[in-house]
Amino acid sequence: MVTIKRDYEHPDGTLTITVETRPLEPELPVDGEVGTTAERFIVFLMWVVIVITGTLLPIFTIPIEVLRQIVGVLLFLGGLKLTVDNFFVSAGVLTGAITFNKFTYHYHTYATGLHIRFPWEDIVRGIELRQHVIECTEVFPGREGDVGFNLHIAYRPNTQLLPVYINHTKEQIAAELRPRIRAALAPHVAGITEREAHIKLIELQKALLPFQGAPSDSLGLGIIIDQIVIDVADEILLAAIRTAPATP
Repeated sequence: MVTIKRDYEHPDGTLTITVETRPLEPELPVDGEVGTTAERFIVFLMWVVIVITGTLLPIFTIPIEVLRQIVGVLLFLGGLKLTVDNFFVSAGVLTGAITFNKFTYHYHTYATGLHIRFPWEDIVRGIELRQHVIECTEVFPGREGDVGFNLHIAYRPNTQLLPVYINHTKEQIAAELRPRIRAALAPHVAGITEREAHIKLIELQKALLPFQGAPSDSLGLGIIIDQIVIDVADEILLAAIRTAPATP
């Protein structure tokens, strides 16, 4: 569940509306593994043995050798055709896949390529793994007026946590990230001027490094942040932000 708060200007003051959004998929656990695992490969080999055995046994009862070979090939191809799709999952270029294990009630994720899955796993959906960008401006009060910073946030889905990622839209991810980034910047920009902001850009960039490439999903969004670039907003942009009407 994600909560988004929006402020609207009203003649009697500022009106705050809270919107709670429901997850796009059931909030079930992820097994924490990606791709073809040893257990899945063993089950696949067992299936191959069963198909071959089921093909060879009937043909030994046929006396004519050529007919026996034809029947064997037909039985093998028929068994392969009927069952092979249940053991594989394919994800295209820059695409991941999610399956759901009907026995353990866990999600399992797959990266780009062809993978072996359990036959009792249902394919939930495919997910694009391409990079996304959030561009926004954060404004802080300074000694000589407001000081604004442009943020360029590049992120991509965490393949291991795709079921978590699909529960969040881009707008929800931005709504979760911006307050945390703002909190990380606040101690460094308190009461500064625009000139000082330009001088402190390297320091501010370093303050945002903990958000980038985190190995664990400390943000709870199922994403990996590749890069955050910060720059000082110009006066024209700040003036437009101050005069812009509140949007829902």
